[in-house]
Amino acid sequence: MKPEVLALVKAVAVWSFIIVAGLVTACIGFVSVVSIWTGFTHVGQSGSWVPILAGTVIFLIALWVYLRAAKALYGHLKSQELFDL
Repeated sequence: MKPEVLALVKAVAVWSFIIVAGLVTACIGFVSVVSIWTGFTHVGQSGSWVPILAGTVIFLIALWVYLRAAKALYGHLKSQELFDL
């Protein structure tokens, strides 16, 4: 294969990974928001802080991992001038 074609395939693969990882992070975020909502709707019960804390921590970790990975991959694309498809 030609180097131009390999570069295009690599760029498409990296962009696809960023998009799929964003969708996975959005799904994790949705489950976290449901967990937080459940905790707030049951504030009168003992232990209602557990889903609030778990949902918040999981959401923040998932968002942090996604942003770090997307930033690193985006920087890699920019450094190799594969930014535009």
